[in-house]
Amino acid sequence: MRRIIIFSLLVFSSIVKAGVEMEDVSNWLNSIDNGFYQKSWESSAPYFQSQVTESNWVSKIVTARNQFGEIISRKLIASQAVSNLPNAPEGKYEVMTYHSKFTNKSEATETVTFMQVDNEWKAVGYYIR
Repeated sequence: MRRIIIFSLLVFSSIVKAGVEMEDVSNWLNSIDNGFYQKSWESSAPYFQSQVTESNWVSKIVTARNQFGEIISRKLIASQAVSNLPNAPEGKYEVMTYHSKFTNKSEATETVTFMQVDNEWKAVGYYIR
């Protein structure tokens, strides 16, 4: 019985490591939270960078985040691994949904999408409503 538990833990550990590291997502979101919009674009996936210029990203994110204000809290409410998204190349994606609170809006939903690029996970999408 003990061998089964250890084996199960090893399998679970390798499954967790196969997905996006939540620390990477938190670091990327912290860049946005702290106003480092250029840094968030620079650390995003090449696919994302090919779809939106740095200046366009900064302009859009400034407008969006100014409406919401500063982050108060953020809680992950859903995470889903997918292999394809509309109008995006096939690949490994992780779509995460957060329930967030901001100073100007009491509640919001943030959706963050990361894509596996080689052996790294990088941001390819951010949506707030």
